[in-house]
Amino acid sequence: MVENAETRPEDKGKIISSMYTGKGPVYSAGKGDIIEIPFDSRAPSGSTVYRTHDKKLMDSLKKESESGSLKPKIPVSVTSTIASGRPVRLEIKDRDSNIVTIESEYLVEKAEKQPTSKVQIEKQLSKLGNTLFEAAELHVNMDGDIFIPMGQLNELRTKAIQQLEKLRISRWKLKPLNTPQLPEPGEKAGQKIEENVSGNLPMRPILSVSVYSLDGLEGALSGGADCIYFGEGFFRRPETAEQKESFTKDLDIIFKKAVTETRDAGRKIYFSTPKIVKDSEMKSVEKIFSRVRKLGADGILASNLGILNLAKAEKIPFIADSPLNIFNSHTFALLLQEGAQMAVISPELTLEELKGIALYGPAECVVHGCLELMESEHCLAGGLLGKDKGQCSAPCRSGNLTLVDEKNYEFPLLMDYQCRMHLLNSRSLCMLEYVPALLESGVSSLRIETLGMENSEIIRKVTGKYRDAIDTYLEAGNQESEKCESLGKGFTKGHYFRGVQ
Repeated sequence: MVENAETRPEDKGKIISSMYTGKGPVYSAGKGDIIEIPFDSRAPSGSTVYRTHDKKLMDSLKKESESGSLKPKIPVSVTSTIASGRPVRLEIKDRDSNIVTIESEYLVEKAEKQPTSKVQIEKQLSKLGNTLFEAAELHVNMDGDIFIPMGQLNELRTKAIQQLEKLRISRWKLKPLNTPQLPEPGEKAGQKIEENVSGNLPMRPILSVSVYSLDGLEGALSGGADCIYFGEGFFRRPETAEQKESFTKDLDIIFKKAVTETRDAGRKIYFSTPKIVKDSEMKSVEKIFSRVRKLGADGILASNLGILNLAKAEKIPFIADSPLNIFNSHTFALLLQEGAQMAVISPELTLEELKGIALYGPAECVVHGCLELMESEHCLAGGLLGKDKGQCSAPCRSGNLTLVDEKNYEFPLLMDYQCRMHLLNSRSLCMLEYVPALLESGVSSLRIETLGMENSEIIRKVTGKYRDAIDTYLEAGNQESEKCESLGKGFTKGHYFRGVQ
């Protein structure tokens, strides 16, 4: 590729099939050689030329790949015990603690003339050739002068390696999942899956609200939320220097106050967990589990299978959250059978599809709020605005940030304490006027998501509108509900009516 070539960007590169020196065509050139190459466009003197493909290198890599020489070998420890009048005993162990031990049918003979040396035996047993393994350790224990044909050693080594390969495959082979047994539609109120929730959730539809601060929690409780999902400490917000210094220390106090206020209001509270967690970040999840036990919260929202399995192992009550992408009745039933008290259905389902799943157990659907579109390891704000002597100046602390597309839609950006970027939808979901239809679908819970809502008064108002809509329908069977316009403008109905396109 030639930089600054006077041509279209896509034509700046060319496959070089020939080149020349003053003496004629050549097939290679060394450092300092001056060559000429055919090129269709004019390139100014001094332009930088980049080599983006090396045929010799690629041919060499292809050859090595096909020969198998590029495949990493699995180190094994080879131990052999050899004694006159007894079978040869061979043990091969890999780094994953898979062990194969076999004995030969051949009985070792006492050497009459030329004994088989230890060096010969080690050399023969270490010849693992084109197998997946290499002999990293070799131990041969032998008594006296013995004789053993090399063919016997070869046969024994081959059998042992074949058995080790089969053992490794069997250990890593995935076991088939038991097909979840779905109850018959209409059994929800009675048995089967409903028994798994231990009566922890009411049969009357509830209103859940996800909040990320004590102010948000207070707004949701005063608005009439039945259940709180508390996620303080997830996302960065503009904060004072004093708050910044005491944040970690105060987090336990904040969670304690959240549980106390929720309990005093007679409501339930679950602690949110991250959607993406690396091994190095699992301590933060364990801290959340510890707070559940210590403070007496009702459980957690499990946002990925790792956290779900950990919660199950540690007997922490959990709700399967929407990032698990619950898209059909089989996934829904499986998660409930695994112990989930409730499962949050994917917001990509239509209202009609939701009806087909909610029949089978306690289901929740998200009905209001800015839904998250993407989570990225790359922090756009830090990359563009946070350059300060090679370190990020944390521009996310200074105020609200948005990403604007070509149609001038503004997508809010949030950053978490792992410096990941969260992109929210440009328009908030609102299903206020469809609350009767949602409740008739059989869902157990409607959920308000308050990401991006900093004002506790707004949270109180939104929660109150949905509280009134639920109560009015349950008490009077009223099919009419307030319109979304009572909460503002620019809302979307998401996928509830148009599906995924």
